[in-house]
Amino acid sequence: MLGYAPVLATLLAAVNAQLGAPNPNCTVVEKLVPNPGPFYMFEPGKADCGAGWAVPFGPVPPGCAKLEVLVARGTSESGPIGQIVGDPLVARVIRDMKKLNETAQGYPVQASHVDPSKQYPADMLNFITGVTDVSKRITAQIQACPDIKFALVGYSQGGSVMSTAQLMLSAEQKEKIIAVVLYGSGDGTTILDPLKDRTIANCAVGDFACGDLQQGPGHTSYNERGTIWHDRSSQYIVQQLHGKALGRKIMKTPNDPL
Repeated sequence: MLGYAPVLATLLAAVNAQLGAPNPNCTVVEKLVPNPGPFYMFEPGKADCGAGWAVPFGPVPPGCAKLEVLVARGTSESGPIGQIVGDPLVARVIRDMKKLNETAQGYPVQASHVDPSKQYPADMLNFITGVTDVSKRITAQIQACPDIKFALVGYSQGGSVMSTAQLMLSAEQKEKIIAVVLYGSGDGTTILDPLKDRTIANCAVGDFACGDLQQGPGHTSYNERGTIWHDRSSQYIVQQLHGKALGRKIMKTPNDPL
């Protein structure tokens, strides 16, 4: 799956070439239609935005928390950290940590080499920027907050960012990472020791990015009502943080227990 990002970038570039040049005045849709196509991220009638157009960069959390969740969003996924995965997952982690009188915060991985206020136009320079930012953020936070722990979360192309970023981390930095959470980015086999056994991979039926070409909810279904993808991933993160070694998990259904 390390080769997934360039393939996706090529596909998106081809789609953009057919749709026309990106339009900076386009409106990013905030509510996706049920089971949209893999590149459908914009309002009907706004296809000229281009599938790889950048979205606003979310706020960087100040200070220290017991746990920081670094999120690499999907290509052109809107929301402060990511409306399909990052925002709802981080909200659940904060909720579950608060029950234990502990703190958590979410960090949106920066991935634009052109404009730091934007994220994820679909090209490889931005992918590399995201990989580098993961290492930079972990380094800075360990220096500022010696007791901090991290969870790495990647959705779609963001999963490839995290799979590549792990290769840049030192042994000391990896010891600070208690969980890796992937959505729509393969089965976790790209995550290497020692992080492999701290990984949960979410792959919905019909998610093309997991190699599943069946009919099913698919690549953008992870925040649909009635599913527990994010509750389950939050449970995994919090239990890993507190020393319960759950091992590598592959979740393929929206409601089965962890």
